[in-house]
Amino acid sequence: MALDTVTDVGQPLGIAVFVTGNGAAGLRHSISWLIVHPGARQRGIGRAIADEACRRTSHLEPSEVWVECNTRWPSAIAFWRAIGFRERG
Repeated sequence: MALDTVTDVGQPLGIAVFVTGNGAAGLRHSISWLIVHPGARQRGIGRAIADEACRRTSHLEPSEVWVECNTRWPSAIAFWRAIGFRERG
């Protein structure tokens, strides 16, 4: 499911793609992409989109949400950590 696009005067500022899939480890909910327009960053839009994705899964089993992040994107890793996601080993 693609979450609603966040807009500002008709211009898209951010979007997330949320996926629920069944793999070897069982059912899993993931935010596969979260993109915020560069000119709109540092305004809480990414956090709001991530919060909405998590809110939409709060009634589903399992209730946790996963994010995969490329290790070459330190600012993205810092973002996910700052809003409460943690690394799994």
